[in-house]
Amino acid sequence: MATVSDPEDLTVCSICLQTFTKPKYLPCLHTFCELCLQGWIESQVKSEWCLYPQKMVFMCPVCRAETHLPNNATVNNKAEWASIFPNNYIIITLIDKSMIEKEKKACDVCNEMDKDMPATQWCVQCSEAYCGECSTVHRAMKASRKHRLVSLCDVLRDLKILSSDEMCNVHSEEVIKLFCVDHDQPCCSLCGATSHRKCDNVLELSEAAKDVKNKQEFSDLLWNLDKSEKEIEKTSNMLQENLANLDREKEDIERSANELADSIIANTNVLRRGFMEELSGVHARAVSELNTAAEKCTLQKETIKNSRQILEKSRDHSADTELFLQVKRTEEKFKDSEAFIETEMSKITLQHITCSFSPDIEKLNSVSSFGNVSALNKSGPSHEVDPNSGQSYSGPISGLYHTGALPSPYGLISGPSNSGPIYGSI
Repeated sequence: MATVSDPEDLTVCSICLQTFTKPKYLPCLHTFCELCLQGWIESQVKSEWCLYPQKMVFMCPVCRAETHLPNNATVNNKAEWASIFPNNYIIITLIDKSMIEKEKKACDVCNEMDKDMPATQWCVQCSEAYCGECSTVHRAMKASRKHRLVSLCDVLRDLKILSSDEMCNVHSEEVIKLFCVDHDQPCCSLCGATSHRKCDNVLELSEAAKDVKNKQEFSDLLWNLDKSEKEIEKTSNMLQENLANLDREKEDIERSANELADSIIANTNVLRRGFMEELSGVHARAVSELNTAAEKCTLQKETIKNSRQILEKSRDHSADTELFLQVKRTEEKFKDSEAFIETEMSKITLQHITCSFSPDIEKLNSVSSFGNVSALNKSGPSHEVDPNSGQSYSGPISGLYHTGALPSPYGLISGPSNSGPIYGSI
């Protein structure tokens, strides 16, 4: 059984990841198993939309293209919505081919009766495989007596035998036999007799398809599809590379931002340490000056106090002559105290510490943004050469990708450096 491990296998359903069962294709040409598609549609179509059939839409599981249910889809046949979409006969043929090559092709008739019998014959008209017993019955029936039965070995020699008639999308029981050139549309006999009866160019399907693989239109279509696929792949690769670049650019910017922040913090810490050292020095000098002045005042105070106490004692206990001499000595000493008060004390000032922070440092406190980050958009042309005409075609590559480094935070924010102004002045 095919699985998702075979990415190029066209016979694998992208929903169940198994070989297609009753493959149905959408207008976008993506194919799914009928049951898988039915479940997907039911999960997508909202219940209230059933009152308005024209709103019954769903997205393709692969390309997300908006898909409308066929016109004949109604609420009554909700369980059969997926079956209304056309069969993908090419996928059916590929599956049959694969099964025949692996000798695993089962009899289609027996399979319908839940029996597993290996097929040996292929009916060209019915596009079905039969076992030996069913082949005998098929030949014996009046309706299929003239059908061409081919052995599966012969089928592998000519795979065109597996091709089957496609049924009309409008008349599900009718085979597509005509092609309307005017409407560029395949149709069945009933469509030809009704919708296209006034058209001038209605051909037999075999005539319209004659030698189609050798026509210029077929070559051009293949070349255009290949060209478009390469352009989209190129853009897709650029987008994937851009995604990787975006991650690297984000990491670079984060690293730059962290380095800048760390640098600012480290530099600020250096400036702060210098500022604190200077503050300590200014404080120490102010304290020293105050202590010196206070010590002088204390010593002078003690001197005066001592003179006063001796003079008082002499008054109470000494003779007048002795007291007189002490007064004269004290008067002479007091002149020094008066001189201290008049000269030294007038020089004494109170100390205060003030500071002014560096304007650059203060600016950091008012910064409202670390920096600016932006994405740069750019589109470029793609050039391809037509292998038939040799002409060059150019067109825009659809996509958004980044082509340069984002603005560096170093150019968007300024801060102090080791050689710049100090943290502050005192």
